[in-house]
Amino acid sequence: MTMPTTPLADNDSYNFFPALDDLLATGPARTNVMDMQILLISGSIARVFN
Repeated sequence: MTMPTTPLADNDSYNFFPALDDLLATGPARTNVMDMQILLISGSIARVFN
């Protein structure tokens, strides 16, 4: 497989991922910028902030 380097260099994820057959289209905006947010928390929360 050849890596699509031009979209990667241009920070163009919309054209980068379809070339790899890996685009996750989440809505009518046809972009994946800020469509998904992930929060990872490891262990227990030891402090409570007031």
